Amino acid sequence: MTPPRSRREDLAARAAAVTTHANPDPPADESDGEPAPATPRRARGGAPPPRTRPVRITVDLAPVDHRALKRWADDAADEVGTAGVALADVVRVLLDRLHADPALRQAVIEGLRERRS
Repeated sequence: MTPPRSRREDLAARAAAVTTHANPDPPADESDGEPAPATPRRARGGAPPPRTRPVRITVDLAPVDHRALKRWADDAADEVGTAGVALADVVRVLLDRLHADPALRQAVIEGLRERRS
C-alpha cells in the first residue's frame, strides 16, 4: 500500500495529470514513423492560433418568444418540405444573411440602439 500523499503532492499530481491530458504527445505518423508536427502554440505576446472547433452560444428567451420562434420554425419546415427545422439552423441562416446583407446589418444596429434607449 502506498503512503498517503500530502495536499501539496496531491495537487502537484493533479496538475501534472491535467497538463499531460491537455498536451498529449502527438501521435506518430503511420507512414514513416516520425511524430506528427505539433499543433501551433501561442508565442509570448503573439496571437493565439485560430479556433477550429465550433463555439456554443446560449440565448435566454421569454417563453412567448420561444413559442413564436418554434412556431415559425415549424411553419418554415412545412415550406421547406422537411419534418422539422432546428432553431440552431435558423440562427445560422440569420447570421449568414446578417454578414451578407448591409440593409439587414443596419436594421439590426438600429434595433440594438432602440433597445438601449
